Amino acid sequence: MSGNEIVVMISSTIQDLTPDRDAVEKAFSTIPLCKVVGAAPMGTSIVGISPHSATLDMAENCDLFILLLGGQFGFELTIGISATEAEFDAAYSRDPTKILVFQKIVSPVEPKQQQFINKVTNYYSGYWRSTYSYTHDLQTMAMSSFAAWIKERAMIGYRLNYFDHFIRMAIQRFHVPSAQMYYSVKENEIEIECFIFGNKYAAHFDKSQIYKDFWGSISSLENHYRRWSGKP
Repeated sequence: MSGNEIVVMISSTIQDLTPDRDAVEKAFSTIPLCKVVGAAPMGTSIVGISPHSATLDMAENCDLFILLLGGQFGFELTIGISATEAEFDAAYSRDPTKILVFQKIVSPVEPKQQQFINKVTNYYSGYWRSTYSYTHDLQTMAMSSFAAWIKERAMIGYRLNYFDHFIRMAIQRFHVPSAQMYYSVKENEIEIECFIFGNKYAAHFDKSQIYKDFWGSISSLENHYRRWSGKP
């Protein structure tokens, strides 16, 4: 949290999703402790910085990042990705658990945008997405998702770093009766050690891989859990 406010960034293409952004912004405007920021409109006055740097800074430092996906790719940066994808990457690099994804059901979807959607919603390394057709449905989904998110944050606090979140998720997903799990954080890796039904198991995760593919690493750990517990 920034001071006494929860900073919420809304990220999307502008031309096709302005009503959608407005709907989410209006929904959050009813919550006094929330401050909405984003490229359109700018939530704060920014002097002496480019729009590109400003939006990436907002994405990295916001408390909650809301990604709206439509059919258009939008403004393309010189590196070949859209401005929206750059914002998503910046938010992900700071905290992959602060991102909520909503996708509008539209047709057609531009090829480059579809590639971005595939990246964001990959079954193993991406996010669960809520789909909608109308802005009033989006408002309801956004508020419901925010309520669940803030409840979880209230329990875990705001001072966890990137790898703390990985350990937190690893613990949450460990559900083997009468088993014990331990972890150790080293300079370049995180080790998960489990004692299940008298047997010892261990998995090592390189920190650089966790940083590059947070949810993919979580999926890999879940596969370890299933094998260790004897589940099919």
